[in-house]
Amino acid sequence: MPYPEYIIGIARRLRKNSTPAEELLWKHLRNRKLGGLKFVRQHPFNRYVVDFYCAELKLVIEIEGGVHQLPDQKEYDRYRFEELDLRGLT
Repeated sequence: MPYPEYIIGIARRLRKNSTPAEELLWKHLRNRKLGGLKFVRQHPFNRYVVDFYCAELKLVIEIEGGVHQLPDQKEYDRYRFEELDLRGLT
């Protein structure tokens, strides 16, 4: 399924502006370094972008910083995780 162009743009910007925690984890996930599994970073799902995704495991990894403690962000995250769960993602 093609993603909206604005989501692709967001994913590209996020890849260019990774947090130090994301950079550190990516160093250990990229090039199949973790158990031979392929991970991608800043992957779009519908109107959301997840930090890391492994299609083989249907696994999403999110690095949650302090901004995720804000009430509006908590609500947004809840909806995002509900949608990912509906897609069978862990």
